[in-house]
Amino acid sequence: KTDTEFIKQMQLDIRVAKQRADLVLFYPHVGGQFNIKPGAFTEYVIEKAVEAGADAVIATHSHIPQKAFWKNGVPCSYCLGNFNMNPRSYLAMPEILTNYGYAMHLYIENRKIARVTFTMMQNYVNQDGQISSYPVNDLYKTLKTEKEKKKLEKDIRHLYGRITGKPL
Repeated sequence: KTDTEFIKQMQLDIRVAKQRADLVLFYPHVGGQFNIKPGAFTEYVIEKAVEAGADAVIATHSHIPQKAFWKNGVPCSYCLGNFNMNPRSYLAMPEILTNYGYAMHLYIENRKIARVTFTMMQNYVNQDGQISSYPVNDLYKTLKTEKEKKKLEKDIRHLYGRITGKPL
């Protein structure tokens, strides 16, 4: 299919879902891997999903926490970040913080999204190679050195700015 055909089908699917469901959450796998900012096509897909009536749009693929925002009253995220890729990829690209993600919390009242919050998460690999994500506020309490705490604080300030466009 061409991009135009894909977008038309996506919008049709969202409209059909709107007729059958109380809420439609659109979760496209779109975006360039390890890109800090979304590309034009990702922005276009989200715009067209909102236009079609999605109640929330939460994209993924870059494995990098990207901007969260409201578009025409619809909560959107270009990418929640990383929850399933080995966080050791961080070692190759430490400046883009691939070992983080964020969980987006949608609060629903009367079949509408009333508010949105998020929790920053950091990934770790255990001895068996299992990847786990931990809320950074819980993780912070377990850190033993000031150096570790300062590093986590610096990372979270940076990511908060990237996600919200505002300083923490």
